[in-house]
Amino acid sequence: MMQGFVHPALAFGALLAVVPLIIHLLNRRRHKPLRWGAMRFVEAAYKKTRRRMQLENLLLLLLRMAAVAALAFAVARPFVGRGALGALTETSRDLVLMLDASASTAYREDIDTIFDRIVRRAEALVGDLKPTRGDRVHVLLLGSQARLIAWPTPDKALSVLSTLDHPLDEPMDLAAGFAELERLVTDGEILDIGQTEVRLLTDLQRVSFVTPGDGTDPPPYIAQLDSLQAQGLKVWVEDLGPASSTPPNLSVDSLLIDGSQRGPKEVAVTVINHTNLPQAGVRVSLTLDGNRLPSQRVDLEPRSESQAVFALGGLEPGPHSLVASTEGDRLPIDDSRARVALVPRPVRVLLVNGSPSDDLEDDGVGYLRLALEQDASGDAPSPFAVTTIRAGELPTKEAELNQFDVIWLAGMPAPSPKLVTALENRVLEGAALIVSAGPQLGDAGTYNARMFRPDGTGLLPGELLGRISIARQGDFYRIEQFDEQHPAFSIFADARVRPLLIGVPFSDFQAMAPEPGAKVLARLDDQGKSPLLVEKALGRGRSLYWASSINEDWTLLPRAGRTFVPFVYELLAYAANSQVGDRSIRPGEVLAIEVEGFPRMPELERPDGSRRILDGDPLPLGADLYRLPALVESDTRQVGLYQVHLESAPSQPFAVVLDPTESDLDRLSGSELQSLHPTLQLEAPGGPAIGAQGDPRSGEIWRALAALALACLVGESLWGAYLGRRRSVTR
Repeated sequence: MMQGFVHPALAFGALLAVVPLIIHLLNRRRHKPLRWGAMRFVEAAYKKTRRRMQLENLLLLLLRMAAVAALAFAVARPFVGRGALGALTETSRDLVLMLDASASTAYREDIDTIFDRIVRRAEALVGDLKPTRGDRVHVLLLGSQARLIAWPTPDKALSVLSTLDHPLDEPMDLAAGFAELERLVTDGEILDIGQTEVRLLTDLQRVSFVTPGDGTDPPPYIAQLDSLQAQGLKVWVEDLGPASSTPPNLSVDSLLIDGSQRGPKEVAVTVINHTNLPQAGVRVSLTLDGNRLPSQRVDLEPRSESQAVFALGGLEPGPHSLVASTEGDRLPIDDSRARVALVPRPVRVLLVNGSPSDDLEDDGVGYLRLALEQDASGDAPSPFAVTTIRAGELPTKEAELNQFDVIWLAGMPAPSPKLVTALENRVLEGAALIVSAGPQLGDAGTYNARMFRPDGTGLLPGELLGRISIARQGDFYRIEQFDEQHPAFSIFADARVRPLLIGVPFSDFQAMAPEPGAKVLARLDDQGKSPLLVEKALGRGRSLYWASSINEDWTLLPRAGRTFVPFVYELLAYAANSQVGDRSIRPGEVLAIEVEGFPRMPELERPDGSRRILDGDPLPLGADLYRLPALVESDTRQVGLYQVHLESAPSQPFAVVLDPTESDLDRLSGSELQSLHPTLQLEAPGGPAIGAQGDPRSGEIWRALAALALACLVGESLWGAYLGRRRSVTR
């Protein structure tokens, strides 16, 4: 029984079979009867041969019509079920291969890796296809995204598979894989998904199939499987992973660097044992800027982690590459991990003193300058380079503002419009502006007119409202709440240290109404819960407002050394974005590298030694700062340490790091897999094709129809030639 057509619209071409009939009817001879003497002899002969000629002509007409109809049906490609026509059918195969190319498939068992097994199995499946029969194949390579690497002929797929010699340095995202399968269906690349054979060749790594955590949330790919199941899809999963359910593996999980503003002193290398057996005396080594430090040994309990701590000493400002490694095992890719730490230079601070005095207690920035010019620990140079000027000297520094990372206006009247413009430009380029209040602040209206804009483009993060003082002698305002996650306050989050901050008294403050885009970092305990510290981003920089003074005019904070010194240290380090940075990304991510001075001839060197000139012009960011031409996804697919070489300038390293979850090789069982979704069906490697597992459709008969059309055309030609010759001889 015929079930349908692959191309239903083309079946209407069978209507063209009436064309020979129409031509036949139009060509019939029409004449007037005319009696003559010898007519009786002609009529007798005509009656004798008439029936035979009609049958001969009818057969000729039927052959022509059958040829056209059979050709039209053949092009429409009908398929039939098992039955009377089953003997004429020919089943073509549509195959979709989804290859697990995650980093975990680099695990080596015996001689070959798991990825080698996957590729060989894919080649065997594609090798069973017959291009002459119309078999089609789509090959998807699954990593953090799904890549369609071959389609639709088996020959093309085999040529591509032969080039795959190692997996991707990425985890497998099944949601992306099934989304790509849906796209193939939507775009018409897969003609009949209900009859398409889909095979997922994988190592059944648990983290690829199950959502991390308590397991209550369904995996993100379930929604795609629901959609594909409604269309009759089944995904046959072949387990090509290691024999063990928990293959042994050691990995370097992370490099934790002291990120304080004073510069890193040490790095902790975390090593994880992913197996159920203890590992004693595991050697861990660290290479700093190409120099190998003395190695250490750690003991690891089953399914546990341990740290090896390496002293770094004093590191100069700039990027520093670190590569930690451990003993080699069957999964080499996670036996080492690179990281690039950006050690900041000393923060260049300009203090603009609104109330200078020879007395430290009365000077507008006396305590602030004293705190910043010496290291809090007393055993290292200060991480700040401080320049102090009087408010009246600020116009003379207008041309030098690009030399400072932080500009602090301490209790001074509103700058001139010209200076405000210069300050705006510097903040937009990446500097930080801090405005603190005080008795000399002056008229709030003038500040608002010059430094506040309702659209959020002004320097102030809000509108100044006026000064508020304590109601009676002896009362004070104190900090009621603060952002414990903010770097300036995080050191006070601990309950034992918190009183050092919330106990500080404030007698006066300059109230502010923050603009919608600003963030209030701390509030006082007055009736209106007034903001004490407000921040907003502006261009590449930021602006902060401190509602009280930074000397003893309105608060006793400067006298509380255990509070004041760490607070201003962390506030300025944050304002200047001067924490130890991390120039590390995941495979395929794009990195924007910024350098001082114009970069000439930037050239990327990958971990395998290959190089590429970075095309494009550097982007100027202001203050002699440039962004290198952008990298592309294909530049960063390999895990390891990279270098961007510059002409007449130091190289700029960065690291591409492996997702730590790829080191956990714990595998999913067959029952767990099939419990995830009915669409997922586990099959032993080398199992039969889907067409042999109860496919209700026998196949297509287009070849039989094409042969029938050809036979009709040949028969029509031979029969027509025979009739023409016989009738001409008869005459």
